[in-house]
Amino acid sequence: MKAELHSHTVYSRKCGNIKPRDLIKYAKLKGLDEVVITDHDTIKGYLAVRKLRPDVKVVCGEEITTKDGELLGLFLTEEVKSGMSAEETIDEIHKQGGLAIAPHPFDIRNGLRSKITRLKLDGIEVFNSRTLWRKADTVARIHALQLGLTGTAGSDAHFPSELGTSYVEYEDDLYKAIKRNKLILHARYTPIPVHLSYALLNKFRKALQLRRQED
Repeated sequence: MKAELHSHTVYSRKCGNIKPRDLIKYAKLKGLDEVVITDHDTIKGYLAVRKLRPDVKVVCGEEITTKDGELLGLFLTEEVKSGMSAEETIDEIHKQGGLAIAPHPFDIRNGLRSKITRLKLDGIEVFNSRTLWRKADTVARIHALQLGLTGTAGSDAHFPSELGTSYVEYEDDLYKAIKRNKLILHARYTPIPVHLSYALLNKFRKALQLRRQED
């Protein structure tokens, strides 16, 4: 079984560009059995996919903005509010029976690294396809080993073609595989030219949206 653990739909308004229909299409093309949808501070993308195709296997996740940095909540039952401390956010994730993963914790995008050894995490994202400073992933792997935490990999997909750039392989049940550290990681970086072209495309899209709002 193959799963994408980190993806963003158009409901991640600052960065996501994957429409629910395209997520279903590309997940099938990439041979993914499950996709965890982790939009920023919302689960609307997950709900949209579920409404469109109830038969498709997607997991409710969220990339939550905390006072200390970003956290991934996986297997959620409802949206987790942003703006709490990392500790409070993890408690809320666990109350829902979900899993708390630190995404790209040593990348410049996340300030969670200062607390990572003291948090009750279920895992650390040790490979992120969009990481530009690749040593950050090496540091994350070292910390996962030292703390005895599950290491995960994710594409951090913002565009349809990025889905499945990195994925995890597991047997039978994804939740149990993460809890028991029984994942096989298949990790690949998004090529830098592609990364930069997507960044420019995203800026153009936002500028176009702003102009339409002004008109």
